[in-house]
Amino acid sequence: LARLRRAEPDAVRAELDALRAAIEDHTEFTLLQLWTAGSPQLSRAMTVGLFLMMLQQLAAINTVMYYSTILFLRMGFHETTAAWLTCACAATQGLGVFLTVAWRLADRLGRRRLVLASALLVAASLFGLALTFSLAPYVAIAFLFTYLVAFGLGLSPVPWAVNSEIYPMYARSAAMAQATFANWETNFLVSCTFISVLNAFGALATFLGYAVITLAGAAFIFVYLPETAGQQLEHVFADFKDATAPPGLQDRMLPLTAAQSAGAPAAPPSRTESRAAGLA
Repeated sequence: LARLRRAEPDAVRAELDALRAAIEDHTEFTLLQLWTAGSPQLSRAMTVGLFLMMLQQLAAINTVMYYSTILFLRMGFHETTAAWLTCACAATQGLGVFLTVAWRLADRLGRRRLVLASALLVAASLFGLALTFSLAPYVAIAFLFTYLVAFGLGLSPVPWAVNSEIYPMYARSAAMAQATFANWETNFLVSCTFISVLNAFGALATFLGYAVITLAGAAFIFVYLPETAGQQLEHVFADFKDATAPPGLQDRMLPLTAAQSAGAPAAPPSRTESRAAGLA
């Protein structure tokens, strides 16, 4: 593990010792207990995790994946062409995810930077799609495929990664279950209402609405999401301790070190430092 991280063996041992200690002190809590008896720090972390999962679906990804054939038909394409374009949609989003994994973007750029850039590009693509949907079908397709690549780069994988990194050990399983439930319930809500909304308000208003939601989500990410790349898990949770200093604003001026940009985690704090920071 030390060789993979290019870190000192003592630093890795210290982190493993801290994890073992956390596991030994582990106590199971119900989800209700986490919200009512947990700390405000944990509530803030869970709020960020829930928001990321809901934003992933409110950015309209599954309206495109589930109803892409209908969208292409409404743009004026023939049924056969619409079917082939639908196949291309799945491949295009997969391309975005592949590029993130192949180029290790989440480690090199950081989770926060990547998902923020993804959300902004997704919002811009949705604006373009809304404006060209009925007027210029081929331009609308270009915006749609740009949207899918942009989504695959950040909004697709990062919410899942961040939710596995921002919770303390004692709350991780329940908080992750809650975030997963929120993701699928939002998916259900958006997918069930999309056709009705599209019929009632038209493509322009519908996709403009999703674009505004995604843009607001990008603002939330900028303010409240801390950087988790290259950080010890318990250290990430500490970013939510100060209610007067939003985690995202604390991190916005802190560039990744060269080691973190290469994908290597930061060195964990010593036990003395951890106690002083309230982590141990």
